[in-house]
Amino acid sequence: MRNPWDWLVSLAAWKNKPGGFDAQNPNQKLSKEQFGIFFDEQIAKIINGIVLDGHLATQESYLVNNTGKMIIDNVGKFEDLGDFWKIICKKLGIELPLEKRMRSAHEHYSYYYSDEEAKLIGEIYADDCKLFDYRFERK
Repeated sequence: MRNPWDWLVSLAAWKNKPGGFDAQNPNQKLSKEQFGIFFDEQIAKIINGIVLDGHLATQESYLVNNTGKMIIDNVGKFEDLGDFWKIICKKLGIELPLEKRMRSAHEHYSYYYSDEEAKLIGEIYADDCKLFDYRFERK
């Protein structure tokens, strides 16, 4: 599970990497202009009910069945990934390092959102925010 505001900024940064998804250029940060274009295009899709490849679906939708019942017993948050990884490895009886891959370069997510945009994401992803106690925080 990931903070929806942060998740969308990271997705925008990743999609705007020079050379595409597989490019390895961690120094190229997402600009406000790039995020604005991404935001307008993607939010229009969400509002019109178009979700491509599940990238913009609520994260909660992957965790519940068609009656709204949680179908998994444990969910980790992205910001606690290191600790959650250790718990998973311990349960499985294995020792594996957690590799950091597919990094994106961007400022704190709040840098990219106007108050109106932040509110809209909070409304669209209200179930995610409620289920995992996420809120928009300015830095």
